[in-house]
Amino acid sequence: MTPFLLIRCLVLFSTSSLIAYKIISLKPLRVEESAVGTGGLCGSAFLNYRFEEHVRHRIGQVKFDEMKAKKGKTWQMGLRYFEEFVKRNFNENEHQEVNVPYVARPDSLSLPPCYV
Repeated sequence: MTPFLLIRCLVLFSTSSLIAYKIISLKPLRVEESAVGTGGLCGSAFLNYRFEEHVRHRIGQVKFDEMKAKKGKTWQMGLRYFEEFVKRNFNENEHQEVNVPYVARPDSLSLPPCYV
């Protein structure tokens, strides 16, 4: 049998893994990793970290910490919007700024608009 590669991609929410296996035999099935993974972070995770840094810079460290501690759902909704809409639909030819909405309630923090 001529060895060939099997590539497995597992995507769960914002986490993914890509593993390449070399098939050694079919009966019995024997595979081995063709390249050992490093377990390091890649693309999408760094965008989320950069988004968090940007929001922190825009509203200030104190308000950012207060929002995450006291209004965790507000932060999660903004992050989810960034993850599910902005990252998936961004086109640098069409968008120079993207408005990420944060829910404002009378008891919420006074947050300025955040443009990415």
